[in-house]
Amino acid sequence: MLLVSAMLIGQETEITEVDVYGLGDQTFSISAGIMLPLFFFGLDSNDFESGFDHMRVGASGALRWATFLDNELSVGAELAGMFSSTVLARTLISIPITGTIDYALRFYPFEAAFHANLGVNFLRLDSDLYIGPIIKPGASFYWNYSSEWSFGLRLEYWFIPEIY
Repeated sequence: MLLVSAMLIGQETEITEVDVYGLGDQTFSISAGIMLPLFFFGLDSNDFESGFDHMRVGASGALRWATFLDNELSVGAELAGMFSSTVLARTLISIPITGTIDYALRFYPFEAAFHANLGVNFLRLDSDLYIGPIIKPGASFYWNYSSEWSFGLRLEYWFIPEIY
């Protein structure tokens, strides 16, 4: 037995690229985080203003479903939400409903994904409601704990043009 186990230890193993996902595989993700008010841009004034002068740090979260077209590319839908308060103690709530496309780079057990969301946003400040477009480009980095679970970080920029 010792001779057989010594031969097995000495054998070289070849690591091959394994497709993690295939056509039709699906994912469901839940995310929670903070919202940083980076800046506001006014077309009439044509300048940037710091978002921290107008808003406080808020919270955000999302539910996301996606299906894979191949090992790297997936499409899906996302329901997200964000709330914050202004320096005048008014409450801002944003609820975007978007379609999403992701492209993932895998280096097991890690993966990095680049994504873009496009959809409609419901923005409410106190009793005022605005419905308009939203674009959310972003990137993610995940550690695959198992074939069912992964944990990671997600960074998104919420571009919400208010067209009146």
